Amino acid sequence: GIYIIQDTDFCTLSPFSDGVQYVSDCIPFMALPVGIVRGALDNLGICATVTVHVEKLPSVKFNVQMIK
Repeated sequence: GIYIIQDTDFCTLSPFSDGVQYVSDCIPFMALPVGIVRGALDNLGICATVTVHVEKLPSVKFNVQMIK
């Protein structure tokens, strides 16, 4: 299955200015949160692919796709 975790005020992205012009600048800062989510699921025995989508700061969507 596919699950979406959405946060409209993600604290890691709060130092960036609002707007779409800084979205590409914040992507490298999302590697750690994606790894934490994937690692937590892996420790629970759940194989999953985790991707992130940032459309407007400081909102973020984590897409979690379970692998069977």
